[in-house]
Amino acid sequence: RDRAGCALAMGGALATTGRHTEARRALDMALATYQKLPGTERDQARCHTDIGAMFVEIGRYEEAIDEQEKAISLYRRIAGSGRNQAECESSMGVALSELGWGTAALAKQTAAFAIVEAIPGAERDMAAYRLSMAACLFRMGRFEEVVVESKRALSILDMIPGTEHDRARCKANIGVALKHLERFDEAIVALQEALGDLEATKDSEDSWGRCVANVGDALRKKQEFVEAIAKYREGRTRGSAVWLCTGLARALEATGTASELEEAARELLTAVSRSEKE
Repeated sequence: RDRAGCALAMGGALATTGRHTEARRALDMALATYQKLPGTERDQARCHTDIGAMFVEIGRYEEAIDEQEKAISLYRRIAGSGRNQAECESSMGVALSELGWGTAALAKQTAAFAIVEAIPGAERDMAAYRLSMAACLFRMGRFEEVVVESKRALSILDMIPGTEHDRARCKANIGVALKHLERFDEAIVALQEALGDLEATKDSEDSWGRCVANVGDALRKKQEFVEAIAKYREGRTRGSAVWLCTGLARALEATGTASELEEAARELLTAVSRSEKE
């Protein structure tokens, strides 16, 4: 049992560092050992869960679903494993979404939410699965429903301290969905609120840059090009992400000088090159 536990831990660590072949070998070893031991259903399920998560990372989505189904069948025999079952449902939802099966993916995320909704003290999980539902809906182009689900997640997170980053994600989701619905003024308000939350968090430069770019996009769609250019340039002071450079170049096409447009094009090429290397 100890050897299996070590192999399980090693498999998780190897997967985290991208050494997937070695991780699979370690997880298979752990699973084979646990299957010979009585009372190890939870450990066996954890092996399947970790293998499934690894398959999602490397794009083997159908195999990921198969592993999570094996895991959830084991968890259903174990009292108090609701959170684990929800994790499996959600992971299957992610894989199904990547396969383009949006309706099935949404059903899995909804199932995950229903499981944790019945667990006392699982409010943060409830918000997370609401956001996962919103992500499915976004990929399906159902933007009105994205706004609804993101607001529901936000109403939960508003009651939980220390969730500024997740609240910002909700507001950003709302803003981007409203932008797609061409409700630009409302989108800008939501995105600016998201930026306010992100300023209070750490490790949020990427999210901050995306929000700034989306504000710029909304302004550009409103043909407020001067304001859009100012917003993109504000973002550029903290990064050179492709989406910021792209937005700036598009806004300058409408109002900028030839030299400004040329400079923006050079910045975009540099950002794309850097992104490809990363």
